[in-house]
Amino acid sequence: MSAPANRSGAVTTRPPVGRGRRPFGEVRQAVLQAAAQTLFETGIAGFTVERVARRAGVSRVTVHKHWPSRGALALDAFTDTFHIDLAFHDTGDVRRDLREILGAFARLLASKPAGPAFAQLLGAAQIDADLAEAIRERYVAPRRRAVLDILDAARERGEIPADVDVTVMVDMMWGACYNRLLMPGLTGTLTEDFARSVVDMALAGACASPRA
Repeated sequence: MSAPANRSGAVTTRPPVGRGRRPFGEVRQAVLQAAAQTLFETGIAGFTVERVARRAGVSRVTVHKHWPSRGALALDAFTDTFHIDLAFHDTGDVRRDLREILGAFARLLASKPAGPAFAQLLGAAQIDADLAEAIRERYVAPRRRAVLDILDAARERGEIPADVDVTVMVDMMWGACYNRLLMPGLTGTLTEDFARSVVDMALAGACASPRA
């Protein structure tokens, strides 16, 4: 095919066709990587959409289009970086399962930069409604439901009494870990051994009698 001619008869050439818009999956990964790097370098205090967008090579409009707040973006970057999933297995041994689940949770949050970053996200959620909702609905709720399912199955097997309030058990176990994460100087360091001890104590309390 020959090049088109303009009205004067001179041959013209079209500019080369560029890549155009990047696929969303590529843009999303660039934004999440930039967000994680920013979060770990500056903490939540220095975490801004402007910094992330500039680092990812996208516009602020693009970021705001897919994340409602800087906090929600920071949470997505955190979970994407550490590949946090819901691989909670019910092996039929509730003590073993809970020790593994809570131990892995403690292992992650006892490490850097995961622990400090997550503690800052929890703090920021107190004044960021979008972040609070994201943590509650996309992080806490599905994991809580998975653990409650394991405890419900354990009740049916007779490993724990049928009248035990398993929601209280979950609050006790995870609450103890969050307490150590947020106040290490006061309560002690969060470790896997601590988490497993919490499981043992929660099960001992659940199986003790009588209960009001």
